[in-house]
Amino acid sequence: METDLFTLLIENVRRFDQVHRLPVRPITVLVGENSSGKTTLLAALVAALYQQELPIPFTFNIPPFELGTFSSIATYKGGSYGRALSFAVGIDTDPDASGTVRSWMCRFIERNGLPFPQEIRTASAAGTMTATVRNNELAATIKSGDKSIEVSTRLPTGASESPSLSDLLFRALFLKRPTDAKVAELLAAPRARDLVAPLRILPEVTALAPVRTKPKRTYDQLNDTPTPEGDHVPIVLARLLESAATGTEAERLRHGLSQFGVASGLFRELKPRPLGDHPGDPFQIMVTTMGRPANLADVGYGVSQALPVAVQCMLAPPKQLVVVQQPEVHLHPRAQAALGSLFVQLFKSEKKVFVVETHSDFVVDRIRQHVKKGDIKPSDVSLVYLEMVGPESNLHRLDLDNEGNIMNAPASYRDFFMTEQLGLYY
Repeated sequence: METDLFTLLIENVRRFDQVHRLPVRPITVLVGENSSGKTTLLAALVAALYQQELPIPFTFNIPPFELGTFSSIATYKGGSYGRALSFAVGIDTDPDASGTVRSWMCRFIERNGLPFPQEIRTASAAGTMTATVRNNELAATIKSGDKSIEVSTRLPTGASESPSLSDLLFRALFLKRPTDAKVAELLAAPRARDLVAPLRILPEVTALAPVRTKPKRTYDQLNDTPTPEGDHVPIVLARLLESAATGTEAERLRHGLSQFGVASGLFRELKPRPLGDHPGDPFQIMVTTMGRPANLADVGYGVSQALPVAVQCMLAPPKQLVVVQQPEVHLHPRAQAALGSLFVQLFKSEKKVFVVETHSDFVVDRIRQHVKKGDIKPSDVSLVYLEMVGPESNLHRLDLDNEGNIMNAPASYRDFFMTEQLGLYY
C-alpha cells in the first residue's frame, strides 16, 4: 500500500488558485519551469511545519523564504475577480499504525496588511474542531463522538504575549472544566489535547537556501549557528574534521564526506589548517583533489557550493525533514547525480526526509536508478511536476514503476527537451 508521510494543502496561494495537494514521501522532488510555483510550495511547507500549533502572529517569512504580505500571497485572479479575499494552508496525514489521522487547515484574511487567521479546522482520532476569530475573540465548536461543546476566549493584546491558537483553546477548555461535565469527561480521555489541535507529529525541518556562501581564503572562529546559506559550515568542518575530534557526529561526517567527495569527483580529502595555537584562532579549509592540498578558495566554486548541502544533510538529526533548493547550483553532472544518491543513502540509513526543488535531470535520474536497483521502493518517492497553464499552476504526481520509469507524465513534461533534440536533426 502506497502511503504518503503527509500532504501539504494550499488554496488561493499565489499561482495556486484552488485547493492543491502536495504529497510528501521520504524523497519528494519538485520539478518544473521557473516561476511555476516550486519555491511557493516550499515556503508554505516550511511555514506550516515550523508553526503547526498556529502561533499568533503566523508568519510566511521563515528563512530562507519570504512570501511577503497578504497581498503578495493571496492569489490575484485578474479582471473583475481581483485578489482572493482569503487563502488557506494546512497539513493532512494518512493513518498511522494505530489508525490515527491528524490534520489542520487554517484560513487567513488580511489584517493591517498581514495574513491573520480567520478559521481553523482540525481533525484527529479524538474528534474535530472548528474555530473562528472575530473581533479578537476565538470561539470553537469541538466534537468527539456524540458529544459537542463550545468554548471561547479573548485573544491577548499585550505585546509581550505570543501564544498559539492551540494553547489558547486548550486553556479555555481547562477553564470550563469545573463547571462543565462534558468538558471534564472529554479532558479525561487519552490524547485530549488533540481535540483542539493535532500536536507536532511531523518531523523537525531544516531549510537550505539556493544561494550558498562564497568561499573564503581564511575563516575566523565566530559562530557555528546554522544558516540556510551555510555560513556556519566551514566552522563546523574545522571543529569536526580536526584530528583530535571524536564522537559519533565527527565520525559520521568524516565517513559521509569521504564517500560523497569520491562519488561526486569534487575532492578526496578535506582538512582544516589552523593558523594559530589556540582554538579560537583563524583557520583555512584545505581540499585535496589531485596532488597537493589547495585552499578552498582555489579549487573551483563547485566544492564550496556543494559542501553546505552535503554537510547540513549529513548532520541533520535522524528522521528530520530537510528542504533543499536547487542543490545542483555550480555543480558538474557527476556531482549533481551524487547528491541524488546522498539523499537516498541518508533516507535509508537515518530515515531522513528530503523535499528537493531541482532543475537537474541528473538528480532525478539518479534517484530513479536507485529505484531500479531496488535500493528504495517507488512508493518512497514523490516526483511532482508543476505545469504552468496561463497564470495558474497545476501539480502532477508522476508515478514510478519498479524499473524507475515515469508512468504518467503529461505531454508538457518533456516537450521542451524533445523539441530541442529534434532541432538537431530537422
